[in-house]
Amino acid sequence: MDLTIAFRYLPEYLHGLWLTTLLSLEVIVVGTLVGIVFVPPRISSRWYLRWGAWILINPFRILPVMVLLVWGFYSFSPAFGINLSPWVVAVLALGLNMGAFCAEIFRKAVEEVPSEHIEAAQLLGFSRGAVWLRVILPLAFKNLSIPYLNQVLQTIKLTVLASIISVREIYHTTSDIIQQTNKPVEMYTMLALLLFVPLLLITLVVEWAEYRLRHGEKTRKWHWIGGPQ
Repeated sequence: MDLTIAFRYLPEYLHGLWLTTLLSLEVIVVGTLVGIVFVPPRISSRWYLRWGAWILINPFRILPVMVLLVWGFYSFSPAFGINLSPWVVAVLALGLNMGAFCAEIFRKAVEEVPSEHIEAAQLLGFSRGAVWLRVILPLAFKNLSIPYLNQVLQTIKLTVLASIISVREIYHTTSDIIQQTNKPVEMYTMLALLLFVPLLLITLVVEWAEYRLRHGEKTRKWHWIGGPQ
């Protein structure tokens, strides 16, 4: 294996990595906003709002991302006469998929806030808005931080699937280079290296955030053979 051949195409790889980064950022923004929007109806006391939100958002969590991409580009757009670019379809499909998971992450984080904290704030005379801003949201943020960051990491890895609808991200760029060089081993190795470094950094950030959030709390240490101590 001669990676010097792959390094000749480094500018094309870096351009593809840049487009992948832009795509990931747009998807994360859309997914986060969708998750936030669906939290109120998902925790509503009215059953029809809860189930209505569930029916609307869960198909994007249940269906595979590849199916969402292909259906959105080859079926949804032509059926409704909407001319959407592959990039827009990728952002919407991946964003709605992430948003469906984020809605459940955010919902669970809010529901895990101890009721004692809310009742104490109400007894102190806090308004409903103040309870949300000063009690529920800070505690919910701590609950959701790690699951949310893990979902972000998972979504970034899924962006390579956008190549199946001809979005020119890094995987699509690699496929084009392989057609020119007929060197799949070298080119896919370069692809793996270029994706590994940023994803490793994000993984380390997630683990650091988890350590910071759990620091100071009592944690049970487990040993491989001896069991809990």
